[in-house]
Amino acid sequence: MATSLNPYLGFAGEARSAFEFYQRVFGGDLEVSTYREGGMEATHPDYLMHADLRTPDGFRIMGADMHDEVTPGHGITVNGDSAAADRIRQIWAGLSEGAEITFPLGTAPWGGEFGQLVDRFGIAWLLAIEDSFA
Repeated sequence: MATSLNPYLGFAGEARSAFEFYQRVFGGDLEVSTYREGGMEATHPDYLMHADLRTPDGFRIMGADMHDEVTPGHGITVNGDSAAADRIRQIWAGLSEGAEITFPLGTAPWGGEFGQLVDRFGIAWLLAIEDSFA
């Protein structure tokens, strides 16, 4: 059985907005549950206890509203080979909406393409298109 690692993002009350945004960017099926629905006592019962986005590209992004003091994660890397170049560019365009572009997606000195941004929810993304994994 293959093992996969999936990012789990923490938010301070913005998880629902963030995951609805990521669903528009990546596509796929989004399942969410609140602390209230989970029967848990919480200061904010309508915050998300768990969000799970399964993308048509075969990966998952999960997360939740952790607490009011959470600091957004420092980064996520999404790598793709040259066959995925168009999809990576499409993801870049979607994540760029309201983002701070720290390194525009373009030709990398080592070949392929590379770009970095911080999305409107404070999550840092590094997207790369490799010339080849051969």
